[in-house]
Amino acid sequence: MKTCFILLFSTFFYVSFSTAQGLSFQRDSSEIFFSSVKQDQSASFDGLTTYLNTHVLYPELARKNGKEGEVSVWAVIGEDGQVKSVELASGMGFGCDEAVMEMILKMPQWKPSLRNGKNVSQKVLIRVQFRLQ
Repeated sequence: MKTCFILLFSTFFYVSFSTAQGLSFQRDSSEIFFSSVKQDQSASFDGLTTYLNTHVLYPELARKNGKEGEVSVWAVIGEDGQVKSVELASGMGFGCDEAVMEMILKMPQWKPSLRNGKNVSQKVLIRVQFRLQ
């Protein structure tokens, strides 16, 4: 019987901040363009790797089919620290994309991003690796 392990990696990128027009970012097929506006503090979640490790499930369909890979999602962390939305950046199918997106949407409150001493929304990229061992 195969033992399953989920290797989790999270990477945060400053992409945009809250404006009167809402959130915006630009990207082409291969690069992310970052705003030149500097954050005082980026959005953060203490113990993110531990949280992901204990809350994301390796879908049975992926396990049965021997599927491994990475799921990357963009999550908008609001001014109040709540996850406002999740968008699939790149997926692997077999239920893994949905498992990651659902888990991110149910996360507890984050520490919001700060700019000029005020809480602002921030878009972060979270990568989750699925590996069978």
